[in-house]
Amino acid sequence: MKALLRFLALFSLIPGLVSMAAERVETLSWEVGSIPIVKLDTFRGEIRVEPSESGRVELVLAASTPGTEPDAWLRNIEVKSTPFGAGLVISVANTGGEVEFGLSEKSDRSLALTLRVPQVSNLDIRARQGSIEIGNDFEGRTRARLERGSVFVGRTKGSVVAQTEMGTISVARVSGDLTASTRSGNIFVGSVFGWAELHTESGDIEVSNTLGGINAVANAGSVQVGVEQSLAKNSRIEANVGDITLSLNPKSQMALDARARWGSVQTGIPFEVDEGPQNEARIQGSLNGGGPLLALSSNGGNVKIKPAHRYEF
Repeated sequence: MKALLRFLALFSLIPGLVSMAAERVETLSWEVGSIPIVKLDTFRGEIRVEPSESGRVELVLAASTPGTEPDAWLRNIEVKSTPFGAGLVISVANTGGEVEFGLSEKSDRSLALTLRVPQVSNLDIRARQGSIEIGNDFEGRTRARLERGSVFVGRTKGSVVAQTEMGTISVARVSGDLTASTRSGNIFVGSVFGWAELHTESGDIEVSNTLGGINAVANAGSVQVGVEQSLAKNSRIEANVGDITLSLNPKSQMALDARARWGSVQTGIPFEVDEGPQNEARIQGSLNGGGPLLALSSNGGNVKIKPAHRYEF
């Protein structure tokens, strides 16, 4: 491991205001094998993942705190690394044992972590608070976990798992399976080519296009999903307090069971309706001869089905 560490005093001059901060900047690098597993575990931080040259992992740490002299918080940030096989585990900890609440003067403290890894890597990023941003065109398995803050994952060739207790999850495109869950926050997804497992306790879910199948549940929010082609598997979309909007390719083949407990089911696509009782709150039928079942259930809103715009990949 190679490391470069320096402490700086920073001054910012604004008319009528003088602000001062002490900063710690550290760069560390490691050699790794082919298709490494890279794990980063930190107590906090604004984390950005970028590509590096093959066979090398680099971490740039930039921390700052008010005042011109490095305080104990800056000095107590500790980076440890543990190589294993072709991979690497990196941990960033506050060894002072101070509880982080992000209040009063502590909110002026900042920790930015830039992690550079080979383009083909399996990533596991975890933080207690802050944000996680993973750039485009990584290949492999990606896992991003955060207690408080937002997660962004760019175009990815592989599978993605994204979790946060409080915050927004945004995923641009996934060639494999996607699992995304949050207790309080929205989930925004571009395209998913594999299976999509999406869940939020309080927030909305928006998916531009799903192909492999989907299980999306918003317990206190609305769900919008686009389906450009026929789904590969039986799927379910549920909004317990909110509306469901489905944008569907009229040439898709599927079976449909759509129901709205306290609202209505509205469709702009001519489904072949099954025999049996049908009403404004439920439609059961098929499209273009049938296919995998798509179940839509809204317990506190309406279900709307409309023709989809064509998506370009």
